[in-house]
Amino acid sequence: MDRQEFQKLLADHSFTDDLAQSLLDSLAAIGRKCEIAAGSILFEEGTRHPDVYLICRGTVRLEMNVPGRGEISILTIGAGELLGFSPLFDDQVMTARAVAIDDVLAVCFNANELMQLCEQNPESGFRVMKKVARAYAKRLVATRLQLLDLFAESTTQHDSDE
Repeated sequence: MDRQEFQKLLADHSFTDDLAQSLLDSLAAIGRKCEIAAGSILFEEGTRHPDVYLICRGTVRLEMNVPGRGEISILTIGAGELLGFSPLFDDQVMTARAVAIDDVLAVCFNANELMQLCEQNPESGFRVMKKVARAYAKRLVATRLQLLDLFAESTTQHDSDE
């Protein structure tokens, strides 16, 4: 994929909607194409991970380890979504395990480089972090709904055990 194709891949992602061309160019300069094979683990829960992903194609399953139940799927992330934003918040550890369900094509950013870009240009940084906040809020709602289902299944199992 040449640079022009990469820039189009980035520009076509919903995360970059309405960003100025100059910001898109800056993001393209620090981004890279990532191809992740089905079954690959992108990151593990509780570890530090350097990258943030814009998923362009494919799906990724987020899992959490639940004591007594093992790895539980909590959410599926697909094309058009942001994945792995924990490193943008003071080098936080990943809050889930991410596994590629099928082949994934993503635009990847080193979180430190992305934060440097945001800090160097506060206006651009505000726009990027506003989009991260929207993605975070959307993810929180989706995860809550998934966890409600998880607890409902757990309660139903306990009720049927009696």
